[in-house]
Amino acid sequence: MENEAGNHRHDDKQVLAHARDFDVITALPSSYRGRVRAMKKANPDLTVFGYYNGTFAYNGESTKYPESWYARDGRGNKIRNNWGVWMMDPSNPKWAQERAEYCANLIAESGYDGCMMDNMGSGTLAASTLTGQPINPATGNVWTHGEWLRATSRIAATVRARIAPAPLLVNGMVSGNSYFNSAAPARQLLDSADYGLAETWMRTATQPATSLRTEAAWRNDVDLLVDAGARGKRILTLTKMWAPGSTAEKRQWHRFAFASFLLGDDGSHHFAFSYGRGVNAMAGHDLTDVAIGDPVGPYAKVGGVYQRSFTKGRVVVNPTQATVTVPLGAAYTDIDGARVTSVTLAPGSASILTTG
Repeated sequence: MENEAGNHRHDDKQVLAHARDFDVITALPSSYRGRVRAMKKANPDLTVFGYYNGTFAYNGESTKYPESWYARDGRGNKIRNNWGVWMMDPSNPKWAQERAEYCANLIAESGYDGCMMDNMGSGTLAASTLTGQPINPATGNVWTHGEWLRATSRIAATVRARIAPAPLLVNGMVSGNSYFNSAAPARQLLDSADYGLAETWMRTATQPATSLRTEAAWRNDVDLLVDAGARGKRILTLTKMWAPGSTAEKRQWHRFAFASFLLGDDGSHHFAFSYGRGVNAMAGHDLTDVAIGDPVGPYAKVGGVYQRSFTKGRVVVNPTQATVTVPLGAAYTDIDGARVTSVTLAPGSASILTTG
């Protein structure tokens, strides 16, 4: 998630390190312009997406586009979010065409593989982030979440048709609960994209360190990966631990989130973890280098926890409110290098085990 980095100027050494550490990078158009070829020599599996906004015009663009393209509140005022950008009317086909051309030009000028469109999900409508509530011109009422997702899905479809076969990533999956929401399922966005970003996967950024989602909500996060993989789509999960917490608490969240990711990943998805706002978003993490092999079946709840076997290891995750001791039936090496035949997991913890 280079687009969330505090400093977007990277020297050649840093750029190659980024390429080696990650298989997917979302970045501002200028961050790696002209350097993608060198990055792919360092990592042939690398895919770079250029970040831009799908439903907002930038800070200085309040009059750049025709007045009819801007979203309005009930008093007819233009709307800004808490980043200072201007909300556009997602149902306007001319705005969709403009976003498609913007993406095509971004790819051509940067040399990136595809585009990442931000603010496509219904979380964009959160009243606390906007100067006013946008009115849907078709109904005369405030946009519903379902209407917004249908409109942004059409934008994504327009962009994808313009840039094909280049891949399109949309930020709008949010979490498993949003993805599977019966009234306004975020999963519909994936019909018009190749990749989806779930930005509050496992937790919201400022959720207290000791607060867990319900087991059902946690399971929806994991099943988001399972469902998308079955549809031939790819998910980028982002877990943000921006709340106050000790190093040990942040580390436990990192392990818990990554182990949960391994339960649902079919080998096509991607994981990212952020330790705090302003913390280096491009720092590699040792957890992603664990040699656990390939999954040998789906995850299941066994012995009060969730488990999945791999060709070179095993993952055990406890999203419940009870501490659970799990006999392993064989000796494994845990992430800290200890040899174990059982693990005791507190609520919101996990163990990634290898046979080596």
